[in-house]
Amino acid sequence: MKVVILITTYNSSKTIVETLDSIKKQDCSSLNEIQAIYIADDGSSDDTVIKAENNWNLNKPPLYIIKRPFNIGQSNNMNQAIEILSSDTDWILLVHADNIAKSDWLKVMLSQIKNCPDNVASISSSYDDLLEDGRIIHGEDNNLKDREIIVGNKDSIRGTLLRGCWWHFSHSALRIKAFKDIGYFDKDFKQKNDWDWLLRCLYKGWSIKYIPRTLFLYRHHRKSVSSKNFIQNIDIKETLRIINKYINIISKKSILYLHYQSLEAVIRRLLKSIVKFNLIRLFFCIEVLFIIFLNLLQCLYKKLHNQILD
Repeated sequence: MKVVILITTYNSSKTIVETLDSIKKQDCSSLNEIQAIYIADDGSSDDTVIKAENNWNLNKPPLYIIKRPFNIGQSNNMNQAIEILSSDTDWILLVHADNIAKSDWLKVMLSQIKNCPDNVASISSSYDDLLEDGRIIHGEDNNLKDREIIVGNKDSIRGTLLRGCWWHFSHSALRIKAFKDIGYFDKDFKQKNDWDWLLRCLYKGWSIKYIPRTLFLYRHHRKSVSSKNFIQNIDIKETLRIINKYINIISKKSILYLHYQSLEAVIRRLLKSIVKFNLIRLFFCIEVLFIIFLNLLQCLYKKLHNQILD
């Protein structure tokens, strides 16, 4: 069984050394089981690649750079890197350059991979949020709790739509065979591409294994992709797109609830933008309010139309 680590970067000069250092601190026997570490750099204009090459001083596993001549976007960068590695790899451990691995991350993940049922597409864990001011918001960390397998079926899809995304590609293990069956990460999703892929995974009948341990620190900063998208309410718009894809699986009550959740989130942002007199943010909030109401009417119409046809 061949396992590699894939780190995606874009102008990650400030964080890549800490990410690599956290990997170097993993258990030696676990590192020896890794075939190679790959950095897929998405056309960085800073010295991300130079810092990575200068930092990595281990012979095993070796470090290789996949360098893009220009920026192609996070999903495209990851998709193309996985495609390159897929011919002779069984599992890929995905890591983002903002992430910091805890000391037992690799040992735990390799153990779970070795004891993983054939129908599991990915293994994920809980994580801690590392804020800009240094504060840490702790995730679920219960070593006594059993590992959970979320089976790919309609009930899991409904639960995931109502609960939100509980799987993130930036610190998960991915089975290549499953990835080929499920398909690429959708480049049109800027904020919810992991949620979209998770739902497609469950829809295809593949399962996800969840470890109730915080194995990573997930760094938040204002210049991150997610922060920029948040200002324009891209997360809300993409949530509405995902609801549309699965209206045949969920009930009218769930459709109303999901739109209410989006509406509530936008109203909070709108009030905040008024208090801070942020006119740009206010404009985007007003825009997405109309989109929510229009999407709700479209979903209810489609649901009613499908019921009549049935």
